[in-house]
Amino acid sequence: MRNKNPKIKKGEEMEAKEYYKKLLERQKSFLNIEKYHEMGYIGKGITIVNAEAYPGKDDHGAMTTQVINDYAPRARVINSQLKGSGRDRYLDIDGESIALETAIETYNIKLFTSSKATARDSTTLNYYKELQQKYGVIFFSAAGNDGDEGVTGWLTKDNTAIAVGAVEFQPNGTIDRTFYSAIGEELDFVSFMGRGTGTSAASPALASMIALLLQRYGDFNQSECVEILKSLCIDLGDIGRDNNHGYGLPVLPLTDKLEILEKLRGKNMEFTDVEKDRWSKPAIDYCVERGTLKGFPDGTFKPSEPMTREQYAQAEYNKAKKEGRI
Repeated sequence: MRNKNPKIKKGEEMEAKEYYKKLLERQKSFLNIEKYHEMGYIGKGITIVNAEAYPGKDDHGAMTTQVINDYAPRARVINSQLKGSGRDRYLDIDGESIALETAIETYNIKLFTSSKATARDSTTLNYYKELQQKYGVIFFSAAGNDGDEGVTGWLTKDNTAIAVGAVEFQPNGTIDRTFYSAIGEELDFVSFMGRGTGTSAASPALASMIALLLQRYGDFNQSECVEILKSLCIDLGDIGRDNNHGYGLPVLPLTDKLEILEKLRGKNMEFTDVEKDRWSKPAIDYCVERGTLKGFPDGTFKPSEPMTREQYAQAEYNKAKKEGRI
């Protein structure tokens, strides 16, 4: 028989709320989210699409939204599933159906997170990748809750989305994957779940951490995002990447600079005034890759201009710092 005693029900709810409140505080402290909030990095200026039915069956969409609000409280959240097919994908925003590309431009959308299956036809996948290239948007997907049956999440098998599994604090104080979190070669990273449950909560949790990084360090694209996350991971399983935890659990850095991003951009810099067949290009690439020299903010290297004394000093300083002498 159903227990109709409201006092018992209320007491149980209060106990559960207190448990999840303390759990969230523990996560935020471990991941340095609490410190980021104290420094003012709260997701301001970053727009995240929570591509779930909202509030949806069993309040699933409300749960994932709460995760974002807890981790990145000032990020703008658009609650809408990706609808349509092929290149005719759209979002429902404020009661209006808006073409996906138009929505990205209009609302300055940067991040997508979802646990729902979506079209996997080549036209749709190619369209998403075009949008990534054109606008630098970043897609996250729940890996799925099918355990050792494999990763089943949204777009994960095509590397269109970053696949996120779920971990939690264990009774002995360690951190490990939840028993149901999907494992496999497609798994990229793992994350806590905020006050939610399942990999459906882990995906928006990691996306929200990226919102904090974007606010602090500036813009970066999905391929850069993956390398940044790799550099921030705590290895939870076998050394390096493994099928249970991907590359591991990312923790927010407390450094003033995101060195991995600077390294990536320095190494891959293509200067507008350095032709591919220029005699000095190999030497320029070598110096830039080593961190000795850098280009200018306008994308040029100015290879024929003389170096000032302070520029020479900076180059020597960069070299010494790179070699660990200072």
